[in-house]
Amino acid sequence: MAADNYLGRPTANVIETVFGARPAECNLEGEESAFSTAKATTELGWEPAHTWRDAETELVDGPSFIDS
Repeated sequence: MAADNYLGRPTANVIETVFGARPAECNLEGEESAFSTAKATTELGWEPAHTWRDAETELVDGPSFIDS
Protein backbone atom coordinates (compact mmCIF):
# COMPACT_ATOMS: atom_id res chain seq x y z
CA MET A 1 0.00 0.00 0.00
CA ALA A 2 1.02 3.56 -0.52
CA ALA A 3 0.50 6.39 1.93
CA ASP A 4 -1.38 8.35 -0.72
CA ASN A 5 -3.66 7.54 -3.63
CA TYR A 6 -2.78 7.88 -7.31
CA LEU A 7 -6.11 9.30 -8.46
CA GLY A 8 -5.26 13.00 -8.47
CA ARG A 9 -8.35 13.72 -6.33
CA PRO A 10 -9.04 13.71 -2.61
CA THR A 11 -9.74 10.15 -1.47
CA ALA A 12 -12.88 11.08 0.49
CA ASN A 13 -14.39 12.66 -2.64
CA VAL A 14 -13.69 9.52 -4.66
CA ILE A 15 -15.35 7.33 -2.02
CA GLU A 16 -18.41 9.60 -1.98
CA THR A 17 -18.59 9.59 -5.79
CA VAL A 18 -18.41 5.81 -6.05
CA PHE A 19 -20.38 4.75 -2.96
CA GLY A 20 -22.63 7.78 -2.37
CA ALA A 21 -21.52 8.30 1.21
CA ARG A 22 -18.69 7.43 3.52
CA PRO A 23 -18.82 6.19 7.10
CA ALA A 24 -18.84 8.87 9.79
CA GLU A 25 -15.55 7.52 11.19
CA CYS A 26 -13.86 7.94 7.79
CA ASN A 27 -11.63 10.96 8.36
CA LEU A 28 -9.40 10.88 5.30
CA GLU A 29 -7.61 14.06 4.37
CA GLY A 30 -6.41 15.07 0.92
CA GLU A 31 -5.02 12.24 -1.18
CA GLU A 32 -4.36 10.04 1.87
CA SER A 33 -4.71 6.33 1.09
CA ALA A 34 -7.90 4.52 2.02
CA PHE A 35 -5.64 1.73 3.32
CA SER A 36 -3.37 2.20 6.31
CA THR A 37 0.25 1.14 6.66
CA ALA A 38 0.18 2.00 10.39
CA LYS A 39 0.27 -1.62 11.53
CA ALA A 40 3.36 -2.33 9.42
CA THR A 41 4.99 0.66 11.07
CA THR A 42 4.02 -0.21 14.66
CA GLU A 43 4.45 -3.99 14.42
CA LEU A 44 7.43 -4.22 12.09
CA GLY A 45 9.03 -0.78 12.24
CA TRP A 46 8.54 -0.50 8.48
CA GLU A 47 8.71 2.88 6.80
CA PRO A 48 8.49 3.34 3.03
CA ALA A 49 11.77 4.23 1.34
CA HIS A 50 10.01 6.46 -1.21
CA THR A 51 6.57 7.30 -2.54
CA TRP A 52 4.95 5.77 -5.60
CA ARG A 53 5.35 9.19 -7.20
CA ASP A 54 9.13 8.84 -6.89
CA ALA A 55 9.05 5.23 -8.10
CA GLU A 56 6.88 6.13 -11.08
CA THR A 57 9.88 7.65 -12.88
CA GLU A 58 12.63 5.63 -11.17
CA LEU A 59 14.84 3.64 -13.50
CA VAL A 60 15.53 0.11 -12.33
CA ASP A 61 17.25 -2.85 -13.87
CA GLY A 62 14.96 -5.52 -15.21
CA PRO A 63 15.16 -9.14 -14.14
CA SER A 64 18.36 -10.95 -14.96
CA PHE A 65 18.01 -14.41 -16.42
CA ILE A 66 20.85 -16.87 -16.20
CA ASP A 67 21.14 -19.44 -18.95
CA SER A 68 21.86 -22.85 -17.54
